[in-house]
Amino acid sequence: MTSPKANRDRFLSWENLQERMDLSAPFIQPVPGEHSAHFFYEPSRQELGVRILVDSPELPIVQPVSVRIGIQDIERRLFLEIISSDDLLLREFYDFCCEVVDEVQNNGTSPSRAVDAEWGAWVRLLDREAILSREKQIGLIGELWFFQFLTKIYGFDFSLDSWHRDNSSEHDFCCTNFDVEVKSTTSEQRIHLISSMHQLEASAGRDLFLLSIQLTPSARSAAGSMSLSSMVNSLLQSDLSTEQKKALKQRLEFAGWKEEHSRHYTQTYLLRTNPAVIRVDDLCPRISYQDLLKIENFQIDRIKSVTYRIDVSGLGNEDLSSQFVHETK
Repeated sequence: MTSPKANRDRFLSWENLQERMDLSAPFIQPVPGEHSAHFFYEPSRQELGVRILVDSPELPIVQPVSVRIGIQDIERRLFLEIISSDDLLLREFYDFCCEVVDEVQNNGTSPSRAVDAEWGAWVRLLDREAILSREKQIGLIGELWFFQFLTKIYGFDFSLDSWHRDNSSEHDFCCTNFDVEVKSTTSEQRIHLISSMHQLEASAGRDLFLLSIQLTPSARSAAGSMSLSSMVNSLLQSDLSTEQKKALKQRLEFAGWKEEHSRHYTQTYLLRTNPAVIRVDDLCPRISYQDLLKIENFQIDRIKSVTYRIDVSGLGNEDLSSQFVHETK
């Protein structure tokens, strides 16, 4: 997969394949060779796949959850079909399929055995890659959005110092006299996942705000669109000192960012709505540790973790500048 075999020029490059997929039209891309094989793309289901001619309906031994493998009868000919709709891994999936086709066409290996032979290498690659999940990407986009917002008001050094860098931190940003928990979602409502009883609890003597950011997938050409990769690149290419860039890179690495994985983070988004800031008080929906202590005979010490979702639609306000500038006075 990372070491292409001979005669790989007969495969469409990933960049050219991606350009075809971006047109959002179904297509079939044949692979030249003595053994019939072709790639295909179905935009309505966002599925990329490969079909390889087989003599019998023999399936590979491996049956991974992350891809679909089956036999298709097309015009009285049987094809082994391998499909993925995981857009985070389509690049690796395409490389994997190219290796399988290569093994079949160059070495005469049966398609099912070629899948078995190449699958182990692909799994080891993915284990090593540790690519950020879609949820973590969305979360990091939201934090970067607020980081840029703070930078415009208070400057880079203040904003970076405010951005937590400790796994024990309950809140994403610790500013002068208030904290901010940033929550991002692609839902049509402002519904956010709260991962602990303490995440929406203010620290003593400090106000806590929840910043709700709604994103929606967009075309790359859309004005104002942003991806995780584009946001990171924009920050690193801005007018920062060498030390500032070094500090920013360290903070991004803490969040799971790796430059070599940037090609996986190109999905673009637009703000679905203006971000809203909600003061975490009695009007904010939450499960409070102190409230649970008031329940008679409730053995809170035996509750090891709490995860829940809240809907803050219609709460708070969208005037972030006046809110946060006011809070620092």
